[in-house]
Amino acid sequence: ALCLFSEMFPRNIRPDAISCGGVVSACEKGWQWQQALKQLSEMPVCKVRPDVIICNAAASACESGGRWQHALHLIAEMPLRMVLPDVISWKFAVSACEQ
Repeated sequence: ALCLFSEMFPRNIRPDAISCGGVVSACEKGWQWQQALKQLSEMPVCKVRPDVIICNAAASACESGGRWQHALHLIAEMPLRMVLPDVISWKFAVSACEQ
């Protein structure tokens, strides 16, 4: 997914929320929490605003990688990204606090 995503730029294909979300989700499933956070932080450069699903995928990647502090920080920052946390977001927050 990361390879395909990186090929979009040289071909003048503009990423959208679906392609960006797919990359973050792939990072989550691949236990690459750092890459998930990197992709999330670069979304504004692509003129794409993350939604709650993308933010939750990044938080899940952090939690799966044992980085519960990052997951909590990401959830706390969601309103700054104009994203309202949902039930799944709070599940990650509670799970992170349990660690």
